[in-house]
Amino acid sequence: MKRLTTVAMGLSLFLSTAAYLCACEEKSPEPPQNIALGKSYSLSARPEYGLCTDPDDKIQLADGKTTTGYFWTQKGTVGWTRAGSVAITIDLGKVEPIDRVAFTSAAGVAGVTWPAAAIVLVSEDGKDYYETCGNFLSDEQKRNGVFDNNKYSIRKLTSSPLSTRGRFVRLYLFSSGPFLFTDEVEIYRGTDRCMKRPLGKKATSDIQAYGDQCRLSSAVQSRYLNDVTAVHGMIQEAVKLGYLDELKKNVLQQRVNRIRGQLLELPPPESKGFRAILPLSEDHAKLLAIQARLWNAAGMPALAAEVVNRWELLPLVGRFPGNTTKANLDLLRGESRPIAVNLYNSTSEPLKATVTASAAGKGAGPKVEFALVPWTDTNRYIPVQAAIVDLARTGSKSDAFDILPGVPCQLWVTVDSHGTAAGTYPINPKIEASDGTQVAVDTVVKVYPFDMPAKSSLLVGGWDYTDKLPAYSVSQKCIDSFMKVCRQHHVNAPWSQSRTMFSCSVQGNPKALTVDTKLMEDWLARWSDAKEYFVFLAVGKSFCGFQHGTPEFDHWVGQWARFWSDWFKGRKIDPSRVSLLVFDEPGLHSNKDTVGMLCDWARAIKKANSGMRIWEDPVYTPPTKGPAELFEVSDTLCPNRPQWLADPKNFEAFYLAEQKKGKTLHFYSCSGPLRLLDPYHYCLLQAWHCFKLDAKASFFWALTDGGGYSCWNEYVLPRNAYCPMFIDPEDPVVYSAKQMAAIKESVQDYETLTLLKKVIADARAKGKASAQVDQAAKTLEEGVERVLSAPEASDISWNKPGQRDAADAVRNQVLNLLIELTR
Repeated sequence: MKRLTTVAMGLSLFLSTAAYLCACEEKSPEPPQNIALGKSYSLSARPEYGLCTDPDDKIQLADGKTTTGYFWTQKGTVGWTRAGSVAITIDLGKVEPIDRVAFTSAAGVAGVTWPAAAIVLVSEDGKDYYETCGNFLSDEQKRNGVFDNNKYSIRKLTSSPLSTRGRFVRLYLFSSGPFLFTDEVEIYRGTDRCMKRPLGKKATSDIQAYGDQCRLSSAVQSRYLNDVTAVHGMIQEAVKLGYLDELKKNVLQQRVNRIRGQLLELPPPESKGFRAILPLSEDHAKLLAIQARLWNAAGMPALAAEVVNRWELLPLVGRFPGNTTKANLDLLRGESRPIAVNLYNSTSEPLKATVTASAAGKGAGPKVEFALVPWTDTNRYIPVQAAIVDLARTGSKSDAFDILPGVPCQLWVTVDSHGTAAGTYPINPKIEASDGTQVAVDTVVKVYPFDMPAKSSLLVGGWDYTDKLPAYSVSQKCIDSFMKVCRQHHVNAPWSQSRTMFSCSVQGNPKALTVDTKLMEDWLARWSDAKEYFVFLAVGKSFCGFQHGTPEFDHWVGQWARFWSDWFKGRKIDPSRVSLLVFDEPGLHSNKDTVGMLCDWARAIKKANSGMRIWEDPVYTPPTKGPAELFEVSDTLCPNRPQWLADPKNFEAFYLAEQKKGKTLHFYSCSGPLRLLDPYHYCLLQAWHCFKLDAKASFFWALTDGGGYSCWNEYVLPRNAYCPMFIDPEDPVVYSAKQMAAIKESVQDYETLTLLKKVIADARAKGKASAQVDQAAKTLEEGVERVLSAPEASDISWNKPGQRDAADAVRNQVLNLLIELTR
């Protein structure tokens, strides 16, 4: 993200200076006096970011010293993790005139983002607090440029003139991600006239709701300012490419600046029910429509179509489209895959359009479904086309939808070959606008004479915790739709929390174990078609009052394990289909006692011969630093794949050795924010990695975790969100996203690779080994390796360029090999 243009900054500085003179009516002394220096303060949350936390955190925010170098690794910095918001209350010792408040912060790398909002409250008695200026980060960005979360920098963030007074000054900082950092808070003395001014509105008691509104207002402004900068940049690019002359350039730049002024005058939207679907307002649409003028200047027709890589993250502003209008799609019988088509309107008005496909509804031909992929913003202000919103249809024709001028509109065309005979089918989606213009996409679908398994052999899931609602963002209102999306995307390995198995007690004389199975019964009913079941036990040091490491503990845990084993058998569920995560992510942060506790639980369960499996996800780096006893008591080991990608040599050597000892291997990923993680590299390739190493499961944190809010409004998120769908607790409809679509496609890839592996093994078992079979095996192995070892395959960030078609190319090779080997 670029800084504001010089003209825009100059105008903003002029306006802020005028506001300052009006507010204070006379200049503050120069240089400003920092009356917070050396004063005491309190914090609403204990600082606990490991690299900078120290005993001096209680004085460092008012010691007059600022940090240099890497901000959050310096002891002079004060930092919080997952705090959401932090209140810093400074006691000035007496009522003082207050001009401005400032704090220093840093962001731009390592997942650290700029604060979403900062508000100042003042009090004379420490009891009643009053508002001053709202979220002053909005004015800060108007004056000094929008925050860039993709480039490291340190900034002093300063409020507009407050012209107020108080003894207690409370600075609320609201995060836009998992971290908050500052190293100094300054309060500048105002003039004596500030002492005579009335205090503002009394502060609300619901500071969280107030903070959400501030987050939203700041984010909307950032979106506008970023797009103003981007449109200015595209105008300059059009000049370089010869599409615009100087006169037209100046006219468009003036229009952008007028719209900018209008955007910054808009009242902030209400946070309740808000969805960050772009454009955000009519004036925002006018700004983006300037891109249509540039497309037109480049010679684009009124309506144009372009087949794009479905996993590529293209920019909202700044790209002159291509003209590829052909697509090929290869399917097994019984699978579905999409193509992505971008539509461009280079006129000055919205176009109403419908889409049809020639093969839809024609007997044995494949079924074709249409969806739109709207632009939604993220709390890092990187717009994405991720949500997949089905288009209603009548027969073979979709309902009408809008193609806005200057806004790339993505059409998601899914072809489903269930019930389709092998053969070649032209489907040729045709998009027709209300003004009569139309474009077509020449699409050929080839259905191969092999069947996709009705049920996947790969385990797929992601800590859904649907044993009790609400489960993160999934409410009772949307659980049915959530379950439908899960089943459509091959989720077959659900997770529950400890409450499903630990509603139990030991009592009576003689003592007996009693277990309440109601939660487990309800959960199993919800997931009756699951392949396997996973329970996060989250154990403590005791079971029903018996301390681990004692004979009584071993006895009663054994009784508990045998009870559940028999209970599952009684419901025709083999206990080996139930895995228990005893303690989550043991790693270098886990002390010896914690590991000992984990192992005591695992040994007691295994000693009972319950048949249930011990499942662990160690995060030791390198893995050789993990204690041997932990790996010994585990039946299944599930390494973190992003950790593996960062140190592949050590991870592969270690875990393949464990696999040879009889351990089952799974993979999981839990990075975030998920909406900015690459559907191809992060989601789809995990199943390819499973195939390469004979890992049996692919898990992602977490199917239900929308960060505590609607997935449609990331602006108010106080932390990362991880949900690969679009869920709103108040909306009964859950929508898939490209990340979830990539998980589904990864399963289909896995089964296709597995099919060829089986055909090769069957040929050899029947004595049909030949050069052709050997070559097929070599091609399969080399192809998978080529997909996984591509230069950018370990970079999971979505907003970076890279090749995202290697998996398609190798899969097509596999399909052709299947034909050759089964002739």
